[in-house]
Amino acid sequence: MQPAVKKRLQALMAELGAIVLWNRTYLDSTERPDEIDRAAYAARQERLQVVANEIRDIEASIHKADRDNQGLWEPRAASATFGSDALARWCGLPGLWN
Repeated sequence: MQPAVKKRLQALMAELGAIVLWNRTYLDSTERPDEIDRAAYAARQERLQVVANEIRDIEASIHKADRDNQGLWEPRAASATFGSDALARWCGLPGLWN
């Protein structure tokens, strides 16, 4: 995988984890639904979708490059690169990359 692509994917995964952690922490700490800052939550949900879409696009381009044999994907790095499904399940976001 190209170093720039790998760095971008790592940054996106870190941002995804931070958003999900904020959502879980915030929602768990809010005892009453009327206390939720709906604007802040909605903004984070929008950003979550943008990040997820970009991760999906990067993964699709990596798969395409592998099929086209352009050398952007290294088979030994596959388990580390395509951990987003496992991360999504851990974060409680099933189906995010389907």
